Amino acid sequence: MNSLLTCPFQWFINDYIGLRMPPATNVPTGNQMYGTLAHKVVEELLKESNDWLPEAAAKRAGALFDDLVLKMAAELLLDGQGATRDRIRNTLCEAVRGLFEEIKSKNLTVVGTEHECTSSFNGQDFFGKIDILLKDSSGKDVVFDMKWSSETYLHEDLKKNNALQLATYTWLLDPTRFNVDCKYFLFPSKQFLGSEEPDWEGLWRRAVETFGIRLGQMAAGYLERGFAEEKELKEKPPQDSLPLTKRATCNFCHFGTLCGREGEEEA
Repeated sequence: MNSLLTCPFQWFINDYIGLRMPPATNVPTGNQMYGTLAHKVVEELLKESNDWLPEAAAKRAGALFDDLVLKMAAELLLDGQGATRDRIRNTLCEAVRGLFEEIKSKNLTVVGTEHECTSSFNGQDFFGKIDILLKDSSGKDVVFDMKWSSETYLHEDLKKNNALQLATYTWLLDPTRFNVDCKYFLFPSKQFLGSEEPDWEGLWRRAVETFGIRLGQMAAGYLERGFAEEKELKEKPPQDSLPLTKRATCNFCHFGTLCGREGEEEA
């Protein structure tokens, strides 16, 4: 849904037509690789127990990292990568300690990891997968969405009430009241990031309205390209006024040549 709202061109090529790049071009590296490995470590931890003490969880996370690094982040085993490997390992272990300190201090109960939620949207099945689903002492749903990234763009989305991923989880879990505590957990900074006064329902309604506009554009034969930076949005506003505008995920898109972005950047 995010790609359809932010870049209908990317959605059409990737999701509608189903054009795929060769598997070799999609091997994660850098922060994406670290994030995938960190997610797996936490997933395995919570499979073993949902009641870890913080120190024990950090120690076990290190052992799991050592077990999984060959399969999921083999480049960290190359000559000259020892310092980077140790840094990523230490960061992960400290982050896991902080994660379970939060769970313990807030008296949260882990319901599941990689928790699948389903609903129906626009006549189609709608699926979402929550990194960690918990409940507080009152029974309220709590969502932790884990990221291996800096807080800059996430903080910007929260400030503008544009954190669509969190709003989507809220809709999936509580579509009438939107009463869910959602926040990001950032591995590199070992901290949580959330909104003090979230309006998940308002954000979801803006997304639904924008979805309708995008479908109307495509029905009329217009396939809009998303924008990568705010300045681009100011220089060339969308054809129609959109209730929700977000930057597209151009950095992770393989179709820049088709939409013309790569040619523009080279020029």
